[in-house]
Amino acid sequence: MAELKGKQTSIKSISFSSDGKRLATAGGGSTVNLWDLQDKQLTIIRGQQGRITNISFSPNSKQLATAEGDGTVRLQDLQGNELHKFSDHQGEIESVSFSLDGQQLTITGDDIAILNDM
Repeated sequence: MAELKGKQTSIKSISFSSDGKRLATAGGGSTVNLWDLQDKQLTIIRGQQGRITNISFSPNSKQLATAEGDGTVRLQDLQGNELHKFSDHQGEIESVSFSLDGQQLTITGDDIAILNDM
């Protein structure tokens, strides 16, 4: 067992990378804590505009999808560079999830589910 300490006061969303090497957490603020589980190093990913409500690793473990309270979903690499922005949803996003092949991203919230091709 290991304890990872970051600067978030609480954790609202958590996601393991499929390769088991990283763990991403979001605490309801606008940053993501990205943990390297082998050396216990923390990288803070900034760049989101709103409160993060959910995070999800892509199946290849190279990208993160972050959902924000204003309905925005951002696809980023692990350095925090924005690769794509989905902003066509009105209202809070409750979850984001990749298909197993990484070709689609589902976005759910406020009685709606959106399937986006990547």
